[in-house]
Amino acid sequence: LGKDRSKCTPAELDKIRRERNRMHAKRTRDRKRIFMEEMEVMIKLGKDRSKCTPAELDKIRRERNRMHAKRTRDRKRIFMEEME
Repeated sequence: LGKDRSKCTPAELDKIRRERNRMHAKRTRDRKRIFMEEMEVMIKLGKDRSKCTPAELDKIRRERNRMHAKRTRDRKRIFMEEME
């Protein structure tokens, strides 16, 4: 992918395009998987929230913050894997 594209044959350009598309599709699937996992937990927590005490609500908020931090780390990891 780091090759000078002006010197590439049409077949090489097609190969580069496919590889870039493959990487983008993988990143999209990974982001969707992470998002869906987070939403499943948030739905479960939301259903439980109506019967929670203030201490339990604090625990839910901490879990939400932990999940957000994990999602951010996962996005950075996915980005770094693509750069390799």
